[in-house]
Amino acid sequence: MVFPFLRASTRLAAQELPEGLLFFGKDGVEVATDAAVFVPAGSAAGYGIATVSAHAAASGKAGDIPALDIDSVEGSSVYIRNLRPFTGGQDATSVKYVTPQDRTGKPRSTRQENIWPSRNPG
Repeated sequence: MVFPFLRASTRLAAQELPEGLLFFGKDGVEVATDAAVFVPAGSAAGYGIATVSAHAAASGKAGDIPALDIDSVEGSSVYIRNLRPFTGGQDATSVKYVTPQDRTGKPRSTRQENIWPSRNPG
């Protein structure tokens, strides 16, 4: 799975967002940040902006989300957005294969040939 970035921007004061901070997309997919990130305060020149890598908690295709699936405001001034989609999730698959023992061994019988052991009278 590709781990895109969440972008955080703020207007009023600097913020530090911790590693593992959870967000929910519009479709309910849970996303967690991979590292802590410092978001500087905004200024007259614009917003303070920072990016951090994140991953979907759901594995496989269930963790794929479109761009801007997360588009929320935390507190009064921190805007959180995923500008790129989360893609590449692959669901688990099963693969059957032949082992060397399968090639050289005798076929296994599912029935028991000798139920009673033979006894020599004596």
